Amino acid sequence: MTEKHFPDPTRLKDREICRIPPGTGSELKVVAVYPSSYRIGMSNLGFQLVYAAFNRVPGVTCHRMFMPEPDESRQNDSKPPRSIETGQTMHDYDLVAVSLNYELDTTVLIRMLHRSGIPLQARNRSPRHPLIIAGGVVPTINPEPIADILDAVAVGEGEPIIPEIARAVAKTFAHRRDRSESMNALYRIPGLYVPGLYDPVYDTSGTFRKLVYRGPRPEPVLTRRIVPRLDTVPGSTVIHTPFSAFPDLHLIEISRGCPRNCRFCLIPRCYEPFRIRSVDSILSESRLAVPGTRIGLLGAGAADHPQLEIVCRQLLNEGKTFSFSSLHASEITPGLADAILNANCKTLTFAPETGTEIRRLKLGKNISDEQLIEAVRLIGHRPIRTIKLYFMVGVPGENLDDIDAIPALCRKIHHVLIQQARCEKSLPGITASISCFVPKAQSFLERAPMQDETHLKAVFQHLKTAFRHSGGVTWTHDVPKWAVIQGLIARGDRRVLKLLIDAATTGKSWRSLTRNSYVNPGFYLHRKRPLHEQLPWNHMKTPLSG
Repeated sequence: MTEKHFPDPTRLKDREICRIPPGTGSELKVVAVYPSSYRIGMSNLGFQLVYAAFNRVPGVTCHRMFMPEPDESRQNDSKPPRSIETGQTMHDYDLVAVSLNYELDTTVLIRMLHRSGIPLQARNRSPRHPLIIAGGVVPTINPEPIADILDAVAVGEGEPIIPEIARAVAKTFAHRRDRSESMNALYRIPGLYVPGLYDPVYDTSGTFRKLVYRGPRPEPVLTRRIVPRLDTVPGSTVIHTPFSAFPDLHLIEISRGCPRNCRFCLIPRCYEPFRIRSVDSILSESRLAVPGTRIGLLGAGAADHPQLEIVCRQLLNEGKTFSFSSLHASEITPGLADAILNANCKTLTFAPETGTEIRRLKLGKNISDEQLIEAVRLIGHRPIRTIKLYFMVGVPGENLDDIDAIPALCRKIHHVLIQQARCEKSLPGITASISCFVPKAQSFLERAPMQDETHLKAVFQHLKTAFRHSGGVTWTHDVPKWAVIQGLIARGDRRVLKLLIDAATTGKSWRSLTRNSYVNPGFYLHRKRPLHEQLPWNHMKTPLSG
């Protein structure tokens, strides 16, 4: 999909099937922003549920906005983004609600604000500018690199806090446009962090020391909002569009969080505790699907749902087919394998993460090669077209044996598939997707150093040679430069923002910007942070609240 085919973004809605239309309230106008393309944003179930949650609040109208696709003439490169529903710009709304789930989307958000004529620093905005509030994984874990852009951060899950935000902004800002009064109301909402009420302090070496609160008393205790029971909130696709990345799927969130504790992963921290949606609730959500679509069962590890086989059998009994976001190889049972066969799943995804068991165990990924091979044996004779395998390189303690083990494991799996295949035409393909390890704030490895760009390039060059002898296996990999930028945003502090703004607005290369910047990326990326060092995101390690 390109702007060549859809010159007017409002035409996209003509092909949508929407279960929850925009509200018609006049008390508050909200635009839900996903800082990526329409195709990517509309594939994100969380974003759709945020849109629906705002529109369920009485008196609220919520529209959607995405980063426009570039056209061949590049005429769209300077135009402000406009809402899908009405073609309005950010200036036409009281509240801009941003979903941020990937670090690199922060630079897209900066470009969207810049092109909209919105001052990039919150303190420079006047009453005529909308409030900017962000939620999602990135600001929940570490909002500090973009804290000065945001009026507030919704910490945790959106469903419990969205109605409270909407009522507070409607009362203090929508008509009176009093930014000061709005901040005083917002900081009192549990689960809302107002960065403008805090100042960072650094020591003489430039290392972060603490945040100092300078707002109204008493100082709020930050908490992370959660939904105690998933059955109490909607959990499936709200708007079906043929232009999403999953045009034939009705997505259903069957679980939230993860019962495992992989040391590199954010999900156990960001979405704890692990919760499941009941079988009855999943089936009810599946009955909302547009006729002709399949069911996409979403969860950090869908197979961790204790009643997944029951869900699959019930869906099959109702004549529905389905697929999974990913599966933990140790949870594949003969019964689940049969369900996969009957559901006509075309792709299965596993995440071994590393090529060797010892490195896997050190990362907290408790899956053996034999468990992975056994899972492949169980599903190998089913009509699967593709098996996707996710790996990482650059992990702590990695050596050449760990790297060489990635293509070796892929070849071993391919050999098992050959043995299982009835004929050559039924042999599934293997796709190995290899990313760079990026240490994340609030993960167990938040203090670990990240490998530099040169090293990561060398690893991929080595793998390029190793995969030449892996027939039946295709592989893709990260761009190390982007992984390094992601790492800077993931564990940066407020001083990083100047570099991000320059990268998003000047058109200069990243190498040129870092060469002339007072910000040293290596300080944030490549050193091991000692245990006594205070981390810029420590204040976000908050207790839970409903």
